[in-house]
Amino acid sequence: MRLYKYRSLTGSAYEYTLDVIRTQQLYFSSPDKFNDPFEFRPIISMECTDAEFASYLDGLYARRMPWLNRAQRRESVAAVMRDKSRNHRSSEAAKVMTESMAQLTRKCGVFCLSEDPANLLMWAHYADCHAGICIGFDGASTNTFFGRAQSVSYSNTYPVVNIIRDHPKSFHEKGVLTKADFWAYEKEWRIIEHEKGAGVYQFNVNHLEEIIFGLNTPAASVSAVKAACTSAGMHPRYYRVRPHATEFRLELADDNV
Repeated sequence: MRLYKYRSLTGSAYEYTLDVIRTQQLYFSSPDKFNDPFEFRPIISMECTDAEFASYLDGLYARRMPWLNRAQRRESVAAVMRDKSRNHRSSEAAKVMTESMAQLTRKCGVFCLSEDPANLLMWAHYADCHAGICIGFDGASTNTFFGRAQSVSYSNTYPVVNIIRDHPKSFHEKGVLTKADFWAYEKEWRIIEHEKGAGVYQFNVNHLEEIIFGLNTPAASVSAVKAACTSAGMHPRYYRVRPHATEFRLELADDNV
């Protein structure tokens, strides 16, 4: 499959977009920089039975304090269970967990893509009213860079992360890969960098496979983009979007002349 990034070619974005091609570098943003105030805000839940919470604590102590023997772990678990400020019924503990999750999320870097290269709204919002470009990358699962991308889920309610019952993998999926359903038209995919966080990352020159020009992309910009690809040793397929003859949608036309 291919995954796409819509880019403007106006103002300061002009050189930035060309530099993506020239240097094969992409910027992963911090969640703090996203413009949707509803993002990265899962509801943290600690709802569970006493037995589930005790089992969770025992596993936590075993992983983080391996020097404790079984009897010592049981004693530590019992102490937390008795403490109303620390057990699973504590609103204060839930607040601490919520802030801890938020801090982890803020440390990651996120790069957003779309599976749809011909979306009218995406061209209008992210590609300067159809005057920019859409870059197509190799999103195959075998690709060690773009193949890491995961599809975003859309919902009309905040995702709920149950710290006790959910698998740790779902913390990430619910917290970072869930958006409000009014964004569903974006058909978004995200590459998440947890370890290194926000910053610039390098991709392989062969991973850029398509360049799609908008309805209003100036001829000079088309020439500049093609020249940048040639100088970087890239050989993408070129397309241009055009209005469908009878429907309110875009279609791709070959532009490899």
